Amino acid sequence: MRSKRFILAALCLFLPIALRGLWFYHGIYFGNQQAFSPAYSDLLVEQPLLSTPKVDTISTVDSKSIILFDQAHNNKYTFGELELLRKDLIWQGAEILALETKNSLGDMLTKADTFVIIAPTDPFSTDDIEKVKSFVERGGRLLVIADPTRSYSEYDTEREKSVLLTNKILEPFGLSFRNDYVYNLVKYEGNYRNVFAVPKSSNLLTKNISSLVFYASHSIISKADILITGIDNTVSSLDDQGTDIPLASLDESGNVLIIGDVTFMTVPFNQVADNNQLVNNISNFLISGSRQITLADFPNLFNQPVSIRFTSGISLDKDLLKTISDLKNELEKNDLSLAILDSEETGFDQIFLGIYPPNNTLKGITDKFGIRFNTSEITPTATPSISTTPQPQIIDGNLELQENAFYIPNFGQIPSEGFGFILLERVNDHMNLYILSDSQENATKLLSRITTGSLEGCLYLSDIAVCEQDSITTPTVTPTEISVKKGTELPSSETPSPSPAQTQTATPTPIGTP
Repeated sequence: MRSKRFILAALCLFLPIALRGLWFYHGIYFGNQQAFSPAYSDLLVEQPLLSTPKVDTISTVDSKSIILFDQAHNNKYTFGELELLRKDLIWQGAEILALETKNSLGDMLTKADTFVIIAPTDPFSTDDIEKVKSFVERGGRLLVIADPTRSYSEYDTEREKSVLLTNKILEPFGLSFRNDYVYNLVKYEGNYRNVFAVPKSSNLLTKNISSLVFYASHSIISKADILITGIDNTVSSLDDQGTDIPLASLDESGNVLIIGDVTFMTVPFNQVADNNQLVNNISNFLISGSRQITLADFPNLFNQPVSIRFTSGISLDKDLLKTISDLKNELEKNDLSLAILDSEETGFDQIFLGIYPPNNTLKGITDKFGIRFNTSEITPTATPSISTTPQPQIIDGNLELQENAFYIPNFGQIPSEGFGFILLERVNDHMNLYILSDSQENATKLLSRITTGSLEGCLYLSDIAVCEQDSITTPTVTPTEISVKKGTELPSSETPSPSPAQTQTATPTPIGTP
């Protein structure tokens, strides 16, 4: 009885072990003496062609352009990602500035030749959009890049916000991005959203380019000629259709460039196909504009040393010296010097300060701008008398010019007392700024506007500003040393006598800042 119990216990203990061993038993391994490794050298993996830019395709233009990059609208990129573009711009002599939230877009655009907006996710104000439009109308260049991978998020509704706010900027130029991404299921580079692209038209931007690769790109809509399109079988995610899907375009003016992808210009993707050549072409585009300086850029009108020249009726007194000293300090902030000259010298932008009616030095300029004066009763710096017998002049054959007034095209007749004007003349190698008023005191106040950087109280067009003198206040400054040449007399220590009080003969028409 006891032996049976022992046998039963043994079976319960060893039988499960035996059954498990038999179930998982696969024989005895004695090693494999003939193991072979794969022939890795015979494996073929499709890789995109790498581009090596030739030295002779890189521009050697010595540019003095100022390129402004937007970083004030929660832009989804870093300067480090754009190092290749930035290095090429700097190598060609361009200056790089960044627009930050603390900056005024309008003020920054007056300094810039090109504005670059990449993947913004915060909206531009209506006023800022108008400033960008005006900037382009004056010949400034604009690069706008959107990217479906660089928005609020990958969700369609969030991506749409980025597209819509970017399209608000582009609306005046007949360009827009679609809320999509393009893809190709037949031929692609590693991923169906990495699409091959080719030039569609011959342009500075497509020079020396035969093939490109964009990495998740928006398609675009353009009224002008398309620059770059996807290859055959590239379609939009919006409708899974498309032929020659546009990926980059200029506007009709040729100054606004939009691209649907930013990754192609970052490392290492810039080395694929002709991507690096496109980065170089974009750099040349950004520095090759010819933006026209106008009074909308006030006070950033000069890009070389500045001279002040006095015309008849102007002499250097203490008030004028203070204003010039303050202007000198402001110009030095932009690495520009200031000198007082009595004749024209090369290498200088010029400011002419004068009293109207103009003398022989300035009459040719006022005639050029179409300005006409009724000089019958105007005596510079003297108290005007009230005449009971008007002495009209005929302007342009049929316009009667009132007494003590002057006529400016597009402005009409302006009272001669209480108003001054600023004229901007662009010469081949320099800028001339003419400041004219009815007295030296008012001309000095008008000159101070360059220091304060304000045209408040003025009505201005491209090259002419008419300013109400009563709204001008001269800032208090401490005189500093200035450059005085060719025998210009410094003021004596005596306090100059004030100019006689002036009485206006006509009520000025209120003029506001446009």
